[in-house]
Amino acid sequence: MRLSPLLGLPAALLALAFSLGFFYFGMQLNARIEESLASSLVAEGKVVDVIQRTVTRQGERRTLYYLVIEFQTAQGEVVRIESGEGSSEITDQLGDTVRVFYHPDAPQEALVDSPVLWLAPRLFMGVAAVIAVLSALAALNGLFQVLKLGGLLGVLSLFILRQRQGK
Repeated sequence: MRLSPLLGLPAALLALAFSLGFFYFGMQLNARIEESLASSLVAEGKVVDVIQRTVTRQGERRTLYYLVIEFQTAQGEVVRIESGEGSSEITDQLGDTVRVFYHPDAPQEALVDSPVLWLAPRLFMGVAAVIAVLSALAALNGLFQVLKLGGLLGVLSLFILRQRQGK
């Protein structure tokens, strides 16, 4: 099914606008994470336990592993946290050291430095960039198709005629 050039161009421009919006959302999410980490203190944590949990998602049972990390704050308080995201594989072993970001007023809400921390914003930006490129190419193709129909003056005259008919 082939779209009319007059419909294809606006659809491509709309897809381009949405993809740029998603890219912007990914950039904002990335900036929030960076801002949060910039105001955090960094500590070296040690993996002291690995918790295994079986979860059911969409009818499928999976085993996920959660790291339990212990670290010491700058004030000397020993804090034990569980990693927020589970993994289908054990990524770190007991005794391994990991970087931990924490706020002095809420060390129990610390974040473990891992690639998963950056996954959501990078995924938004990556997918949005691909869709933006494809949409831009479709918009250019639509523009060339419209110009084939009679050039820009032809499009302008169609617009003027429709405006006059509407009165």
